[in-house]
Amino acid sequence: MSADRPPWPFSLQFLGGLPPGRVARNRRVVLAELGVQAVLIVAALITLGNVTKELRRGGPPPSLPPDQGNVRFGLREEDRRAIFLDIASHEPSNIAIGVSGFPGQPWSQEDHRCAMERGTQSDLARRHRISLTQAYLILDEGIRQHWPGPDGKPLNPKSVPLQPRKKQ
Repeated sequence: MSADRPPWPFSLQFLGGLPPGRVARNRRVVLAELGVQAVLIVAALITLGNVTKELRRGGPPPSLPPDQGNVRFGLREEDRRAIFLDIASHEPSNIAIGVSGFPGQPWSQEDHRCAMERGTQSDLARRHRISLTQAYLILDEGIRQHWPGPDGKPLNPKSVPLQPRKKQ
């Protein structure tokens, strides 16, 4: 057998196991590399399965009950107002994070604030034991009804007009 031909019918260069120009010298090296790569693939698949478990677990969430009197989205108005106040109390910090992340770029600041709000909404929905849909419906209702925030003023319902980021 020549020195430039591997004893195995292929090399692992196509799998990224060996740097270009280097050839496996024996079958054990090739099998070891295949084993390591197989373990890594299995670990990646297990991780992917764990990460997507919630998405695959069941059907759609249950429908919200119909509105009756002061009960909307399955919650009394007092409860909705308390949840809205909790949501609104995070608004100043979300705005500050948006501004610090994109100084001088109002649209990007607003976009970043909305990303922070998404995390806040998820956390608050979990804490109040409501769905994310209910949390966003409560936020929408509070803004439309001009419910006061923690500072006594309603949240600003206006959004910054779209202005794509400029390369600097």
